[in-house]
Amino acid sequence: MVSIACKKGTAIVLGALSIVLLTNADEVVTDTVVTITNATARIQTLGGVVYDGVKIKRVDADKIVFAHSKGLATVAFEELPNELRAKYGYSKDKAAAAKKDRELAESLIRERRALASKLETIKRALLLMKVKKTYGSHIPHKNGFIATSEQLYDEEGVPSGGNTSKSGLAYISEVDVRSMAQEEDWSAFVAPVGLEVFNGKRLRQYTANPAEFIKSISGNPTTVERYYQSVKRNYEVHKARTSAMQRDRQRREAEEKSRRHAESLERQMENSFDRLNRGF
Repeated sequence: MVSIACKKGTAIVLGALSIVLLTNADEVVTDTVVTITNATARIQTLGGVVYDGVKIKRVDADKIVFAHSKGLATVAFEELPNELRAKYGYSKDKAAAAKKDRELAESLIRERRALASKLETIKRALLLMKVKKTYGSHIPHKNGFIATSEQLYDEEGVPSGGNTSKSGLAYISEVDVRSMAQEEDWSAFVAPVGLEVFNGKRLRQYTANPAEFIKSISGNPTTVERYYQSVKRNYEVHKARTSAMQRDRQRREAEEKSRRHAESLERQMENSFDRLNRGF
């Protein structure tokens, strides 16, 4: 128990619990936060910034938050003179610990936001493999079907047998097999989500549902990063191809424009010669 004398009474501090023995005290002090109930007229920082009409709202281990004549402000104890630091219970060790905790929390928030952004990028880009089914060649299984290695293609249209199990089969989930079976040809982009046992064999499992894929990898930042980098590479390749196609189209358009212009000049010259011949 700690007893602290105030201007108008005494406060007893029991851990985080403070009991004010006499009311209307100017300051109530605890071991973590100091709450100021009356106004402090002015605060001037070591950098010369002056705040008038100050009313303290909250005192943390490393900073104070207060209202003033022009709004709200937050000032670190490091920017305050020694008398104000002493007045509001500043401790260098507690301030350093609070700053470290806050920086760690902010870092975790940034990491979560970056991870969420990457997951959304992957979801929008899905992508990773394409399954093509010819009517009658699939085996219904649970909420999908069993595909052969010949039915899986990479982004270049090359069969991706290496992405199936040793049996040459893969399980495609999240597919409406009945509606799919009504189509002579069916294809969709799919992504890996794990393994599935079928007839005693372990098959690679893929999903045609982007949300299911995102759910399967969201708990593993390393996996997210790998797929995100894959998406970025694919995007750069697509961007380069698009730029090349655009340049080629512009070149063809320029050549066509030049050709039409040359033909127009040729017709104009022929018309001019015709008029000259008719004049003689």
